[in-house]
Amino acid sequence: MNAALIANFQACVAHDDDLWILGDFAFGRADDNAQFESWFHSLPGRKHLIIGNHDDEAVISLPWASTEYMAEIQDGEHSLALCHYPMITWNGARRGALQLVGQTLLYKSGDGRGSPFPRRTYPTASVTGMPSAVYPFRTAMRTWSSAT
Repeated sequence: MNAALIANFQACVAHDDDLWILGDFAFGRADDNAQFESWFHSLPGRKHLIIGNHDDEAVISLPWASTEYMAEIQDGEHSLALCHYPMITWNGARRGALQLVGQTLLYKSGDGRGSPFPRRTYPTASVTGMPSAVYPFRTAMRTWSSAT
């Protein structure tokens, strides 16, 4: 699966593109650092990390162009709020800004509730490793999550 994800990135991300990883770049043991570095250097583009809950020091210390817990970027006319976790609201949410998240957990409890926040909807875009998911964005910036 890792090889397929890397191949998908290589097929559609150019070396001068900005690639935003929305957290959980890799999950493993401390002795997996060489594998993390191999995956990192196999990906094209200027790589930015939005730190996720599974990104430990081995991942954060890779030579990212930037590491943040949250970022606000502009993609053409689109304002984007990037975070590993979904937020109920974000800067510009009522003015058309989109939220892109790396991890969306839906809970199914015994009483049928499907969300940790009952009666709430999430106006977010959860972009996962498929290149077609970035179709609405016009510029060379491509954004999607690693393996979560």
